[in-house]
Amino acid sequence: MPGAVDEAQIATVSEDEMFEAIHQDVLAGAYYLVDYRGYAGYEPGDNVVNIFAMGALATEALKASDTLLRRGIYANVIVITSSDLALGVQAHENDYSLLKERLGLNANLHLVASDFTNGHGPELVLVAGRRVPCVSVHDGEPGLLDNIGSVLGVRQEALAVRKHSKCGRPHDIYQCHHLVQDSIIEACGTVLSETALEKVEVSRTVLASLQGDSPATRSDWRALWPERPTDTH
Repeated sequence: MPGAVDEAQIATVSEDEMFEAIHQDVLAGAYYLVDYRGYAGYEPGDNVVNIFAMGALATEALKASDTLLRRGIYANVIVITSSDLALGVQAHENDYSLLKERLGLNANLHLVASDFTNGHGPELVLVAGRRVPCVSVHDGEPGLLDNIGSVLGVRQEALAVRKHSKCGRPHDIYQCHHLVQDSIIEACGTVLSETALEKVEVSRTVLASLQGDSPATRSDWRALWPERPTDTH
């Protein structure tokens, strides 16, 4: 891709350093198994989705991520090692810092240029924004991971055991419960297509400031209403 750098030219870390970081993340409750952040073509709000997996289904999540990449979708895979530390009572006590701070997950609105500019004057430029949705997959009851979307404030599809099981080989059981690669891919397509497209109007004054241009001098209406003292009673 234009402007991209070959992976072989990127500095690496030693295995000891890598495994120590993973060791700490595992004990904390979750870690990135696949992390595409920083890759060329990675556009949150357009082609990015987060897959949360637990237990043996991390393998299915990996296969789904590989297939999605060939379709132009960057699917990060995050393995949950403790649902309680990541999403349960202990997580609630620290405001889900594992997800929000350690893993850097959020509900930020990512803006891209919009074609919906007809009928607007030169003072406004329209952009559209989406948040990064997520899919969770695990071979247990839905309540273990189905609150990720509400915690982060994003669209989520939770794949879990929702009906009586049957006897058979693991792959057959996962197929029965729609927990396999194809089901994960379909869920990712669903959340990406159903994530709300929000239209945002950005003032040209703001754009000029971001580009380093000197904005036109404007009077500040706030000077007409000085701040009032706050009533502390």
